[in-house]
Amino acid sequence: MQNVLASAQVQGKLKKQANPTELANYLFLCYSGLQVVVQTNIDQQKLVKTVRQSVEALPWV
Repeated sequence: MQNVLASAQVQGKLKKQANPTELANYLFLCYSGLQVVVQTNIDQQKLVKTVRQSVEALPWV
């Protein structure tokens, strides 16, 4: 994941000041949390909104 984010940064898709290692850790934590939450009866629309918000939190250019 870190390599993918670093590549996106080189391609100008992520801000230069972004830290690919920290972003990879953030995404791993989001994914791990989702694995737990999906096992509950969470409303699918709420789940989709949360995933979108997590992706939008990335420092895109």
